[in-house]
Amino acid sequence: MEHFFDAFPTSTNPFLLEDSGELKAFMQLSELLIKRSDLLVDKLNDLEEKAKTNPILKRLLKSSMTGGSRLYDFSKDFDFLMTDLEYFKQVNPIALHYYTCEPQLSEERYQEVGSFVNEKNNWKGKINQLSQAFSLKVHPKQELNQFKGWVILGNNKLPINAAIIADNYILKSTKSFEQNIYKIITSLLPNSLSQNTFHLTIITDKNLVNPKGKFEKVRQFLDKLNKTYSIDFGLFLTSANKPHDRDIITNYYRIHSGHSLDYFDDNGRINKSSTLDYFGLNAIPNNPHQLILTEYKRAIKYAKQDFDAFGILKNRLLT
Repeated sequence: MEHFFDAFPTSTNPFLLEDSGELKAFMQLSELLIKRSDLLVDKLNDLEEKAKTNPILKRLLKSSMTGGSRLYDFSKDFDFLMTDLEYFKQVNPIALHYYTCEPQLSEERYQEVGSFVNEKNNWKGKINQLSQAFSLKVHPKQELNQFKGWVILGNNKLPINAAIIADNYILKSTKSFEQNIYKIITSLLPNSLSQNTFHLTIITDKNLVNPKGKFEKVRQFLDKLNKTYSIDFGLFLTSANKPHDRDIITNYYRIHSGHSLDYFDDNGRINKSSTLDYFGLNAIPNNPHQLILTEYKRAIKYAKQDFDAFGILKNRLLT
């Protein structure tokens, strides 16, 4: 944070900067650090000393006492994050990891377990990805449609090691699996995930016909993908209003749909009108990402194996 706040753009006018996005990226990360985070710091005392001469750090410390980001001394455990991959894998899967110097484990090694890691020389591009938000119109008529398929899930460069798909109707018809849930899953899963297991959970309506059979159908599809990593898949049945929203939520981004996610008919044509919204973790103030996960956790809290839950009943996003 010292390095970052010392690197404030030399001009406050973005049109005078060599990189017109530099000021925007700086402000995005500033907002994240000052207002939206629990900050586990390796040298908190040094930060307090530095704040005496850096007004932005001073603002951070003041904000931490008035409802902004909260600061924690993590000096005793911080080194484990840079040296022990097993320790690293146990931390909050939505955590963002920023390092001043090259950690003993490479950035690529961290990313391959599905975690967001950044270093001082490449933060600008990554904060833009984390701060992205957009809306798309989904419509059967080509002239009104902006949605080009679930490939959008793979277009962002954010890491991922877990996902939850919540939709009361996504598993209703096995005839539509090929064009809907299978394509969502295929686009959602990372190409590689080293030394980790991907957690995939589907939450749907308790009135689903033949849930065990549909669970097996999806599980068999996952097996046929022949991924180089394992996939822990679980299906939960809940009452229609717990939760009612249609969402895909991952470590670092969320998709919300105004209609059920089964957009396509059996022939791959869009058959409904809806709006799809995409939010990176840093995209909007008061992002409800964590609250939505809390809602899911409560909805499946009392689920029983082979009654209203099937498969592997764990997801790192819910623990």
